[in-house]
Amino acid sequence: MATWNGAKFLAEQLETVVPHLDFGDEVVVVDDASSDQTMEVLQRAAGESRAAAIRIQQNPQNLGPVRTFERALEMARGEILMLCDQDDRWMPGKIARIRKIFDEDADVTLVMSDAELIDDAGDLIVPSRALVKPFREGLVPNMLVNRYLGCAMAFRRASLGYCLPFPEGIPMHDQWIGVLHNIFGKVVYLKEPLIQYRRHVGNATADTHASWITMIRWRLNLTGNLVGRWWKSRGAASAHRPNGRQSQ
Repeated sequence: MATWNGAKFLAEQLETVVPHLDFGDEVVVVDDASSDQTMEVLQRAAGESRAAAIRIQQNPQNLGPVRTFERALEMARGEILMLCDQDDRWMPGKIARIRKIFDEDADVTLVMSDAELIDDAGDLIVPSRALVKPFREGLVPNMLVNRYLGCAMAFRRASLGYCLPFPEGIPMHDQWIGVLHNIFGKVVYLKEPLIQYRRHVGNATADTHASWITMIRWRLNLTGNLVGRWWKSRGAASAHRPNGRQSQ
């Protein structure tokens, strides 16, 4: 979880996450230099947790959501990593449902679920995000229009080897993680909502589109970074083959 001035909804979100975790699970939170009561909410939750450990770090200065999530992922120790925003709600059964998919298919590297949309007061706006933005699988569709929603995603720890570090110039971390799993892994999309995704004026990601120039620049940066990451993975694979030759 990355937090920034999220005290308004943070306690409510943690109440939908922490009670459903098992012993040995952890909540890793990196706060992006909040100026409100976010740290107090986190520290109180950490003191009250009886099962999962809540580990908290704070950036000395504001770095933005991409770098803050990057730091949280670097700190994480679990084998299955679930991204979490500060202002949503997890539905009961989310964790067990996602774990079951990973347990049943060792080839699955990323799971993303549908989400209900709620407003500032927590009232339902739309029962399915797919009604507003249908999910489409594949690399090219998600490079053109990102359909990955970070707070609804979970992935294996092993995939951090090709996801981190986040390169400069990517629009958001969720698109980067998603398209890399289209290249190197296997994505499963669940049509059932497992979170309530809150839309309000304080969201870090806006509903409105950036300018066309900005969007084109983002896609060019994304393409260049993907090619670089793919080429790096080929070099690493080649280095592990005897005499650099392709194994039969």
